[in-house]
Amino acid sequence: MSDNEQYITVDLFSGNKFLHAIALKDLDLAIWICKEFSGEDIYILKWDAINTKVEKAKRNDYIVSQRKKLVSPKRLAKITNLSERRVKQISADLLPSFGERSE
Repeated sequence: MSDNEQYITVDLFSGNKFLHAIALKDLDLAIWICKEFSGEDIYILKWDAINTKVEKAKRNDYIVSQRKKLVSPKRLAKITNLSERRVKQISADLLPSFGERSE
C-alpha cells in the first residue's frame, strides 16, 4: 500500500455508483479496479442476460443427461419446446459420442 492509499476512503468513490458499491464491500478491490481499468468503458451484463445463459445451460445439461439415457431427440424436442434438429445439435456439441450433427 502506497502512502496515498492510506488516505483513500469509501467516500472518495461516491461519484461512481458501481465503484462505491464495491468500495463499501471491499475498499482494496475498488482501489485495484481503479488502478487496473481507469479510463476504460466497461459494460456490465444485465442480470437477466446472465440468468438466460444459466437457464440454457441447465436445459442443455438436461438434454444431454436424457440422451445418455437414450431418450429420443423427437421426445426431447417436445419436452423442451425445441426443434428435433436443435436437440441433435446440442447432443452432438456436448456429447460428441452421439455424433448427431445434422446440417
